[in-house]
Amino acid sequence: MTFDKNLKTIYGVDPERAVIVLENEGADGIGANCGTGPEVLYKVLKIMKKVSKTYLMVEPNAGMPELVKGKVIYPASPKIMADYTEKFVKLGLNLIGGCCGTTPLHIKAMSDKIKN
Repeated sequence: MTFDKNLKTIYGVDPERAVIVLENEGADGIGANCGTGPEVLYKVLKIMKKVSKTYLMVEPNAGMPELVKGKVIYPASPKIMADYTEKFVKLGLNLIGGCCGTTPLHIKAMSDKIKN
């Protein structure tokens, strides 16, 4: 599921309600992805973690893309993604990945952060 900066889906569903509905429907795992970057998804997953009884996953994008001198740039650096990966691990998430704008350098930094 994707959430905006107001922590709502495009249908206006908040993270707590999403978990309740999905778990009542028998979901084996619940995740949030893409959106506006790791900062927003960290807030979303903190809420989900408080009410969820199932596996939780996250795949943030590298922030909202910006057009700079004709080139698409994602603002979340590998270090930023790695720092949020550490927060996601401490939160107890079961699967962590990356969405739009995530490069092999981001994934390596995220992996290295977990290993250390």
